[in-house]
Amino acid sequence: MEAQIEDYILQATNKCKKNFSCLDGGKDCICKIVHSNNNHTVQIEGKPVSACNYILSMGSKMYCLCPVRNELHNRHKI
Repeated sequence: MEAQIEDYILQATNKCKKNFSCLDGGKDCICKIVHSNNNHTVQIEGKPVSACNYILSMGSKMYCLCPVRNELHNRHKI
């Protein structure tokens, strides 16, 4: 993956347990986006394969609050 992420976004992602594996090129760790508000939250499909500190469950919907994941989607369309 060739996406460049600003340092301030990486620093804001201080609860990442996956050591930023989403930036290593493997897409298996990236949750599928169902809907985006083009801001700081994306709705994801289903439950992530592994535990993540940035997942928020609200009723039957799951949201990703990860600054890096949101940047990958909103800026780089990944």
